[in-house]
Amino acid sequence: ALKRSKWGYFIFLLLLCLTGLALIIWPEISAETFCVVIGAISLIYGIVKLIEYFTQRAAAYSFFQFDLAGGIFFVIIGMIFLLRPAYILTILPVVVGFYMIVDGVVKIQTSVDAKHYGLRAWWLILVCALLCAGMGIYLLFYPFEGGTFLMILLGISILFDGVQNIFNAIYTAKMMSNLHRIFEEGPDSGTAR
Repeated sequence: ALKRSKWGYFIFLLLLCLTGLALIIWPEISAETFCVVIGAISLIYGIVKLIEYFTQRAAAYSFFQFDLAGGIFFVIIGMIFLLRPAYILTILPVVVGFYMIVDGVVKIQTSVDAKHYGLRAWWLILVCALLCAGMGIYLLFYPFEGGTFLMILLGISILFDGVQNIFNAIYTAKMMSNLHRIFEEGPDSGTAR
């Protein structure tokens, strides 16, 4: 069950990365198509998370917490993107920018936790989080209306966020593995690597 959850998350992030890459390569793609793709990815991922929550909630712990809230959130976002693309287009840079700011702030906390538990690459997570939040602030305050430039900027933001989340998930898994080892061997077992 844990492996399925991790693979589902990685597939979701990979699809986001591919979407961002597609926007960079083909910035002339219609914004409506972009909304449909993002909406479909979000809706499918939200449904998967809801299924995981209701089939795995008896487990002792979950690698990715808040499956219920996350599933509902992604289903709602997916439905909005699919059913109201015209409305989404008017606020798209703000939506993506706000998401990246929130995501960056969450990853800053993850980097602090990683440092606390001895991961030497904690600073890399912090740098990525700050860059992610910075790009979000840029999108939020400079929502350009130039179609091609905006799509390229959105593509870069989505690709960067996807890569950063993949990197963060790998190190989160490593951190949890180190924590599990420490709890099994005792606090004097050594510093996590």
